Amino acid sequence: ANQRDIVRALERLGCSVIDLSRVGEGCPDLLVGRAGYCWPVEVKSKVGTLTDAQIEFRSKWRGPYVLVRDVDDVIEQFGRAGNRK
Repeated sequence: ANQRDIVRALERLGCSVIDLSRVGEGCPDLLVGRAGYCWPVEVKSKVGTLTDAQIEFRSKWRGPYVLVRDVDDVIEQFGRAGNRK
């Protein structure tokens, strides 16, 4: 339910966003790009937890991995100076 607001916030911050939520098998919900870098981003609700498949993906992924729950998390991760820019 919060993914639409999160995508909009990312786009307002100048990010490109690809929805991967239908891929399944632990793949993060979004691929976010900005300034020549890409991050897999998992979107969860305030109380949502990672599935076993998501935990496995995260443990095997050899790059950055971002978990966001709301627009405040997006700003924290992508909107402040020095973060994900």
